[in-house]
Amino acid sequence: MLRIHHAVILLALLVAVPAFAQDQSLAPTGENNDATVGVGNDTDCTVTFCDAAACDDEVDDDPASPDALELVTDTNNAIIIFTFPTPSANPSTAAGAQNVDVNFTRTLDCVESSDGTDPVFSLTLYCSGVSKLAITTNQAITAEDERDSTNTFTYTTDGDCDAAGVNVEIGVTLGKGGGGGSLRRASLNAIEWEVTHVAAGGRTRRTF
Repeated sequence: MLRIHHAVILLALLVAVPAFAQDQSLAPTGENNDATVGVGNDTDCTVTFCDAAACDDEVDDDPASPDALELVTDTNNAIIIFTFPTPSANPSTAAGAQNVDVNFTRTLDCVESSDGTDPVFSLTLYCSGVSKLAITTNQAITAEDERDSTNTFTYTTDGDCDAAGVNVEIGVTLGKGGGGGSLRRASLNAIEWEVTHVAAGGRTRRTF
């Protein structure tokens, strides 16, 4: 009779299952940006520029299935900083426990050439308006519609980032690829902060 030791089964489960289970997904509630931001529509290939108070409504979709509306900046490498609501419980400060889920469109206005280099995106964590850390930098957007669901970061409490996760912001920088007739730009379809909470007793919630 074949016997498998319980320790072997447990080890297999630990390898197969991610260390952290997100307890809450938060959509942005507002934005502050250093460039004019527009709402693009994949259906009719138009862009309508909007004010900061209205634009966040276009990216509060599920990154796994966003609608046809998207955000685009009017300049290269401009940053859009999204504000998020306070989590329902304190965010974990364990290494890599937090995550940002995003979805992009590689071409804008349906007119960019297909032979340019890929555009890129960067994500930055802000607390109370202060830049704290680079979550990811210059990641290529290689498909016409692309979801990047793994952008983990460590939330560290200090004078700007408090234990409750108040005033957390995430900056999205969009960089174009190519130029001239080979220009490729990117637009943002959706963004979510996937929060892992600190469990009761101050310990980090984990999935095993």
